[in-house]
Amino acid sequence: MLERQDGLLVSSSLVRLFSPKSIAVVGASEDPARIGGRPIAASIEMGYEGDIYPINPKYDSIFGRKCYQSLLDLDCSPDLIVVAVGTKFVPGIIEQAASLKAGSVVVFSSGYGEIGGEGEIEQERLRVQCEDSGVILLGPNCLGVINSTIGAAASFTATLESGTLKSGNVGFACQSGAFGSYFLALARRRDLGVGNWIATGNEAVVTIADCISYLADDPKIEVIAGYIEGVRNGPALMSALERASDANKPVVLLKAGRSEAGSRAAKSHTGAMVGDDRAIGAVFDHFGVERASDLDDLIHITESASFGLKPKSKRVCLLTVSGGVGIMMADEAAEVGLELPALPDDIKARLKELVPFAGLENPVDFTGQFLNDANIAGEFLEVLASSSLFDSILVYLGHTSLAQSLAGPAIRRLIEVRHKYQIPILLSGLTTPTLMDELRQAGVPVLENPVEAVRLLASLFHLFGPKTSKRRSRDSKMSVESISDGVYPERESLEMLASAQVPTVESLFAETKREALTHALALGFPVVVKADCPALLHKSEAGAVLLGINDPETLANAFDLVVDSARKATDGSPVRGVLIQKMIRPLLELIVGVKRDPNFGHLIAVGTGGVLAELISDSKVALVEGLDEGNAIEMLSKTAAGKALISGRFKDPDGARRLALAVVRVAKFVTLHPEISELDINPLAVTKDYEVVALDSLVVAKAEGIF
Repeated sequence: MLERQDGLLVSSSLVRLFSPKSIAVVGASEDPARIGGRPIAASIEMGYEGDIYPINPKYDSIFGRKCYQSLLDLDCSPDLIVVAVGTKFVPGIIEQAASLKAGSVVVFSSGYGEIGGEGEIEQERLRVQCEDSGVILLGPNCLGVINSTIGAAASFTATLESGTLKSGNVGFACQSGAFGSYFLALARRRDLGVGNWIATGNEAVVTIADCISYLADDPKIEVIAGYIEGVRNGPALMSALERASDANKPVVLLKAGRSEAGSRAAKSHTGAMVGDDRAIGAVFDHFGVERASDLDDLIHITESASFGLKPKSKRVCLLTVSGGVGIMMADEAAEVGLELPALPDDIKARLKELVPFAGLENPVDFTGQFLNDANIAGEFLEVLASSSLFDSILVYLGHTSLAQSLAGPAIRRLIEVRHKYQIPILLSGLTTPTLMDELRQAGVPVLENPVEAVRLLASLFHLFGPKTSKRRSRDSKMSVESISDGVYPERESLEMLASAQVPTVESLFAETKREALTHALALGFPVVVKADCPALLHKSEAGAVLLGINDPETLANAFDLVVDSARKATDGSPVRGVLIQKMIRPLLELIVGVKRDPNFGHLIAVGTGGVLAELISDSKVALVEGLDEGNAIEMLSKTAAGKALISGRFKDPDGARRLALAVVRVAKFVTLHPEISELDINPLAVTKDYEVVALDSLVVAKAEGIF
């Protein structure tokens, strides 16, 4: 059996796959362009010093190496066996690999899960065979693995035909071989060194999570990048990302599939707030993963991280040759949350000595004087970098950096400043290939689009800025008192929340009009009247809620109206009575929801609530586990209602803290009750006195699916 820990193959068992000392190729070919020839030809070209064993009964030798009739003719146990033959031969090869005690197998062969039906059945048989015999399998239907540090190329990617690959501190893993090959081609064009490149294919055994975990443990890898299409094992992926976080290795991932088409409808509003894509986004946020928006983004962030660019804060200086572009960059900086500190008078005075008519706000515009004096950019950069006001600088030179007479001195001075002050510096503009190489050798990223360069700085801060501990508990979650499976309407749900110290509106149940009047008098008019009907989950849409009831006569009529509306909306389902609540006119309304995701566990979402919940759709999603007040404040600040309370029109620090505390208590309540599959509070109101109170709620419990 294969050894796993936290759902992951242990890294020591993967060494022979990702760093093999010997490779056997079944289906070897003497043609370097064929699938069975490329791994051998590429490994030889890349200087692989390990043993290579071609396996093919048709040949006596291939590329000057003895060719064996069968794996069983080997008198050794190869670290890695490459399978480049038809699907029908694969089970026999796995059996031979097990008998040889081979370290691992890479299966190029297709015709498995990707075709569905019988292919899925065959893949499951292959998985069971490998699990039972202890064979580490990458694939099937995969493009293989490359370790450029040792020159091992167990892959048939066409990128290998373009020449040897540069080694480096980046580890890349992907679920799409075609995408991975394109990334590799772009990396080669940018001279970005990729130490390990892995394409997982159908993931019968080795998954993308196993690869991330291995790269986190590999001392030669400093940056982990990848491409994900789907997540088969959420807990394993979270374990891998936690391992990378513990190793202080930045992870940059491009996740395909942002649409909500695959999300299932839920009983509560939360179903619309938490979809598959937002779930993976919450996981990425939790473990500090930077999510690339596209391929260019993935390359830029990965390259910059490999340079070791680590902004200590959001404080940025924008140095530009164009005032108009400076405005564009400043707008984007505000959008992505970067700070542009103003220059103090002494710094302005020093810069005015260089260019009296320069723009000395931030962005700093040294104007077209650059065309008359190529040293101007470097002088400005020196003053700004030495000021300790900024933790990163973005320089925009535009097309002028194509002019060798101007760009050469400016860029070389930029490189000097970068080395002298060890401050992250980015360049935006067009430049020559020679100067581009010099900049990249010096660890200075170059982007043509200045707005993309601003976004890149924000991404680097997200990767390397201060982080709170995100360790996950390995203890099993035990309920204080288990909640039975079922749907709990408002009355019971509010009682549950109140028991968890979540502030809730006082809600009194009445079976009769007399009881309703007694409760209304006790609470004081005006009141709210709601039908208490377990089958009716959303009462407002059915007309089963009436607000602002001011007198006994109106109360009696309201009793009948909400009860009748509930019965009509539910085709005559039983109505237990009504709920009488004190009328509260919220200053702000939010929605707080929890949903148990089958892959990642409980997720909590906050957003603008009430009648605006589905119109604004500004929810922010996070993992329930480990949520604290700081996380809650950060989430709330991304919503319209939360931002208004935290820093906007209705700013109130105490009210913001009470709101965040209510969200945290909801999270803790769910942590204690993992059987909860959905929870919905809408609205969670902020009153005119800045108190926080839940006005309506719904809890759904279903123990099935807890992992």
